[in-house]
Amino acid sequence: MTLLEELNKLKSQWHRLPFSLPEISLTERLLANIETKPMLPPKPPVDLKAVHRKLVEANSNGSWSTIEPVEWRYASECLVMGQPPLLHDDSFVSAYLAAMRSFTSGGAIRRLARFYLVHFDRKVPGINRIASYLRENLGDCGIWAARHAQYQLFMPERAPESLSSAVQAQSDNPRRFLESIGFSGNLAGSGLTAEAFLLSCRTLQRQIENTDSGMDALSIQNMIEPIWNWATNDGKTFSCAGHRLAQAAFADALLLPWVNRAPPDDLQEFISSKLLSLFKDPRMRPSTWVSVQPEAKRVFFRWLTKASLEQFLGFVDIIVDPKHKAMWEARRRFWRAYHDQHFMQEAWVVFGNKGAWFAAKTANRGHSIGFSTFQSGSGSGSDPTQCVLIMRIGSLVVADWSHNGACHIWHESRPMAPKLYDPTYGRDALRSGSDFRQTHQGNWQREIANYIRAETNARPTRYL
Repeated sequence: MTLLEELNKLKSQWHRLPFSLPEISLTERLLANIETKPMLPPKPPVDLKAVHRKLVEANSNGSWSTIEPVEWRYASECLVMGQPPLLHDDSFVSAYLAAMRSFTSGGAIRRLARFYLVHFDRKVPGINRIASYLRENLGDCGIWAARHAQYQLFMPERAPESLSSAVQAQSDNPRRFLESIGFSGNLAGSGLTAEAFLLSCRTLQRQIENTDSGMDALSIQNMIEPIWNWATNDGKTFSCAGHRLAQAAFADALLLPWVNRAPPDDLQEFISSKLLSLFKDPRMRPSTWVSVQPEAKRVFFRWLTKASLEQFLGFVDIIVDPKHKAMWEARRRFWRAYHDQHFMQEAWVVFGNKGAWFAAKTANRGHSIGFSTFQSGSGSGSDPTQCVLIMRIGSLVVADWSHNGACHIWHESRPMAPKLYDPTYGRDALRSGSDFRQTHQGNWQREIANYIRAETNARPTRYL
């Protein structure tokens, strides 16, 4: 029997195999991993530290003939070495470029062009001098000569704007477009592409700001998607790492348009899920939000306050006893009034085991806002369905228990006042030493509202 016949026979009995085959083969998965890994430049065949020393000596004594041809080829990589880097020594860069005209080859010029793109910063005089040199030697710049003709790459004052406009015109997949014109591997995160990304973020911000408040959310989402595709690796990690402000610029672009207005609920949820998936909850991971503008962070904290309130309400909807539904609806209206009328500055939820499971489940649907849990075995009555909503209203910290617990209020200056955003809480810490305590019986709304108004002057116009 021939091999082909054996294969056909095996194919006909495929369903009888005692194992299942994966939908994607191991080879395909390995290939995908290779393709998504950044392309690293090959290790140079010269000692760059030694070349750096020879460049400094050549500039000092005015004799560049000691630099070997292979060393000229990799000399550009030495421009960022030293303290300060050679690139920031304008007299050195001038002498280096003058020597290149006499001693170097096309290969060295092409590597210099790549260096210029990777380390692009139009505020650095050395970069501007290199750009001028490259314009004079376009014939040795390889593919970058054609790209310069298209996008003015070696005109530092124009290149970021030109590249940004070209990328924005490719609305389907900006990263694929950049790869098609040569910006792949470490060039995908080059200084020039990062500058273009910053400009695109500012353009996106203006576009959102100029939209009619009644514009449908889908139209704004369509504006955001191309920049999102450029900014991320498959929506999981931030990829525009060529500039320290790139990540912050993306967050600013999505949040600053909403300083003085509110987006539709579905658009707010769309933007929140994007930012949370990349940068996490700033209440738990503030380090990833350091460079984001304060106004933008305030917008997001406002949204997260509402999200935490709804997270608490959503879980209690599930676990509340049917006979307590009426009482719970009153509590829902009460705390929403404080939020909707801008008296509630912050909110945070502490869950028992069942609530933590609920929060994790909703996070799988893209609502990955932070929350805390009770310390194991803390306090009495470890009900796994119990949860607490901690709020800051003016100078007060309020802890309202979901069930089998009262509403407790502290002045935030009190040592016993709970801090928001701790990773875990003891149950007793959320009900001990409070300045005010009110059970959810009788006219509890009036009692709590009167205390809050007396201490903060916060007075919702309606909550019943």
